[in-house]
Amino acid sequence: MGIILAGTSYWREKQRKRYSTNTIYLLALVRFIGATFLGFLLIRPITETHQQTIEKPITVVLHDNSMSIQDFLKVNPEWQNQLVQKISSINDQSEVAYYTFDGDLSNSWDSLNAKGASTNMSVALEKIGIRYAGRNLAGVVLVTDGLFNEGHYPIYAAQNLQVPIHTIGIGDTNMYKDVFISDVQCNKNTFLGNEFPILVNIETRLSQKQPLEVVLKNKGLVIEKQSILPDGKRTFHSIQFNTQSKQLGVQHYTIDVTILDGEKNTTNNHFDCFIEVLDDRQKILIVGAAPHPDIQALIESINHSESFIAEYIPADEWKGKGSGDGLTIFHGLPNQAQQVASINALLSNKNPCLFIWSQSTQASLFNLLQTGINLQGANGNREERTPSADSKFSYFQIPQSIQTQSHQWPPLSIPFGKLTLSPGVVPYFQQQMGNLNTGIPLVAFQSADVAKIGFVLGEGIWRWRMTNFIQSKNHDAFDEMIGSWAQYLVDKNRDHLFKVNTKKSWSYNQPVVFQANLYDESMKPLLGQSMQLSLWNEQGEKRDYPFVPGNTGYQLELGLLEPGSYRYQAQANNGTQKLTHAGSFIVENVQLEMMNTWANHDVLKSLAKETNGTFFTASKLDSLAIKLREQQNFVSVAFDESNREEWIDWWPILVVIILSFATEWFIRKWQGGY
Repeated sequence: MGIILAGTSYWREKQRKRYSTNTIYLLALVRFIGATFLGFLLIRPITETHQQTIEKPITVVLHDNSMSIQDFLKVNPEWQNQLVQKISSINDQSEVAYYTFDGDLSNSWDSLNAKGASTNMSVALEKIGIRYAGRNLAGVVLVTDGLFNEGHYPIYAAQNLQVPIHTIGIGDTNMYKDVFISDVQCNKNTFLGNEFPILVNIETRLSQKQPLEVVLKNKGLVIEKQSILPDGKRTFHSIQFNTQSKQLGVQHYTIDVTILDGEKNTTNNHFDCFIEVLDDRQKILIVGAAPHPDIQALIESINHSESFIAEYIPADEWKGKGSGDGLTIFHGLPNQAQQVASINALLSNKNPCLFIWSQSTQASLFNLLQTGINLQGANGNREERTPSADSKFSYFQIPQSIQTQSHQWPPLSIPFGKLTLSPGVVPYFQQQMGNLNTGIPLVAFQSADVAKIGFVLGEGIWRWRMTNFIQSKNHDAFDEMIGSWAQYLVDKNRDHLFKVNTKKSWSYNQPVVFQANLYDESMKPLLGQSMQLSLWNEQGEKRDYPFVPGNTGYQLELGLLEPGSYRYQAQANNGTQKLTHAGSFIVENVQLEMMNTWANHDVLKSLAKETNGTFFTASKLDSLAIKLREQQNFVSVAFDESNREEWIDWWPILVVIILSFATEWFIRKWQGGY
C-alpha cells in the first residue's frame, strides 16, 4: 500500500518536472516509509512474547512474638539463632521467608522481642495465604505456644493454605496454681439511672477448695462482693454483678479476685472495665392539633428508645417553643395562621421538624412554610394509600424489618390533591394503589438549607404499630423505624466547622492520636492555625498540648498514657468565632497475653495433623531439619508468562510516522512546492 501511494503521487510529480529526479525519489521514499507504518497500524498488528520463570519452592517460618513467650525466650536466649541455623539447612532446596506475628503479621524477623499484646494465629495464616497466592508455597513452620486470644480457630485458615504446616511447640505446659479472670462482659455504654449487669468469668487451677472472694469496685470504693468455692483441679465460675449508673461520664470499674499463696501469675487476678454513662435521652416535642391515636403510638415508640424521650403539648398550649436541639413533631399542624410564624422560626433556627398530616392540617397554611412539599387542589376529600419502601432512598438505611413487613401494613388516610416536590425531597415510602406504585411519596425526608425535615403525608400510623405487633408479637420494627427517623433528623452536625477525631478506646500499649480539621464559614479548610487540647485524667490533673498543622489538617500524638479514663477539650478559632470540641476516651489495661500463660500444644498437634505436617517440641529442631529436607513437594515450578502488545502502543513507530511526513513537508517547502 505504501509503494502504491508513494509511486502514484510522485509519478505525477515526475511528469510535471517541478523537482529534480533525486528529490522525487527522496520524497517518494519518506512517503513510502510513513504510509507503510501507518498502514501497519491500521491493521492493528500484535506482538506476542513468551518468557519462562523457574521458582524454587518456598518455606514460610511464622514465629509467635507475643508476651506469653517472654519466659521461654529468657530461658533460651539463643533460640532464634538456633532455629535459623537448623532451618537454613534447606536453603539449597527451598527459599525460606521469615515472619513474626502477634495481633497481626509482621515482615521483620529481627523484631522478635515477645512484646505483642495479643495473638491472632488465624490472621497470620490468612495473610500468608494471600501473600503467596499463585506462588510455589511448599510448607509453613509455625513456632508458638499454642495460645491465641484474637481471631477464629486457626485450623480453618491452616487448611485453606493446602500445604503441610509443621508446628514447633514452645512455652511451659506445666499447670501451676493460678486463679484468673478469663473474661468480663459488660456494655460499653449505658444511660444515667439504668441498672446494668457485669458478668465475670473466672478460672481456677490447683486452688484446693480454697474460698475465693471477687470484689467489684468503682473509683476505689467497694460496690459488691461475691464468693466462689473451687472444687477441683481446674474449675470454671461465672458470677454477675448488678449495679446502677449514678454519674455521667466514663466510669472506671475494677474486678479483683483473691490471690493464692504461691501464685506465680498475679496480673490476671485484676481486670479494669470502663463504661460510659450517657444522658442522651434527647427530648422530642410532639405538638398535636387534637388528641389522636397516632400521637399515643409515637409517645410509646419514642419512650421505648434509650436515646429519646417524648413530651406532648396540645397545639392550644404550645407557645412556639421548640425542643432545644431536639426534634419537634407537628401532628395536624399548621391549622391556624399564627402557627406559621412560630414554625418558620424553628426552621430558620435549624431545628429539625417532622410533619404528620391529618384532617386538621390546612394545606394553604402548610404551603406557606416552604418546606419543599406543596399541596394544591385540596378540597377536604381523603384517599387511602398503602406504603411501599423506596429502594433508592439514600439519606439513611431503611431497616430490613421495615422492608420485609411494611408492604402488609394498612393504608394511611391522605388528602386528595396535587403534590409538588422540590428536588431535595426523597421518598422513604411511596404511595401504593393496589398493585400500582404511584411514585408519589407517602413518607419523605429532605435535608434543606434551613433544617432537616420529615413528612408523613397522612394519618393512621397507629395502625402500623398494631399490625407490627400482630405480625411479630412485638413493636420492634415500628419502633426501630421511628427511632431511625428521629436519629436522622436530630443529627444536625453543629460541629461541622471544627472536627476532632480520636478512638473511644485505646490499649495501654498504643500511642493516643488525635486528628482535627478546621473550616471557615464557607467550609474552606483552614491550615496553619493555633489549636490546643486540654486533657484531664481521672484524678482531675490537667495537661495542655498543641496540635501540629499538617498538609490536610492537624495532628496530635500524646504517646502512651496510663490506663484509665480521660476527658478532653480542644479549642480553635476560625477567624470569626471561637470553637470548642469536648469528648472522652479510655486507655484499657487489658493484658490479654497475661490472662493465660499455660502453653497449649494440643492446638499445634491438631494443626499439624489436619495439614499433613508434623509437631515438634523445642528440643527436636534436628528432627525438624531432617523432616524438611525429606519433604516431597520441594519441587521447582516453571511459570510461562506471555505478553501481548499492540504496535499502536509503541511510541517509536508513531515517531517514525510523524518524522516521515514532516520530512516530506519540509523538503517540498524547501524546494518551493506545497
